[in-house]
Amino acid sequence: MVGLDCLWKSDYSDEELRSISSAEKRFLLTRDRVLFEKADPDFAYYVQAILPQEQLEEVVKNFQLGKWIRNGEHFLSRCLECNTLVKSLQMGQLPESVPESIKVRHNEFFFCPTCQRVYWKGSHFDRTKEWLKTVSDADPDTRFA
Repeated sequence: MVGLDCLWKSDYSDEELRSISSAEKRFLLTRDRVLFEKADPDFAYYVQAILPQEQLEEVVKNFQLGKWIRNGEHFLSRCLECNTLVKSLQMGQLPESVPESIKVRHNEFFFCPTCQRVYWKGSHFDRTKEWLKTVSDADPDTRFA
């Protein structure tokens, strides 16, 4: 959602997660204590918060991502489903699957070339952006213990 290059899939095995993290030097964020303890300590972070919004706040604070989010230029630049960078889509390029009611109410669309999802700036867009601003406004030097 904030434009960071993240991988997520519900059916990765612990070994796959550790292997990807190690090979690609990606941080492994987890609430699984066993997975965390077996992961490379230089690239693992145990997320303490339970609720998703609080988890994001914790990660933003710990990795000092407030400036990245506050900038806003990367907001929804990646597909929420597969993490691919989305591309702008012109009205004449919209797939038939996009409802006519959406086409008449919106004029800015984005398309994922990998999974074919189409995004638009619906009512959730401004609400989410405002909420992310409150997350990013937290003191970037504050870290969770």
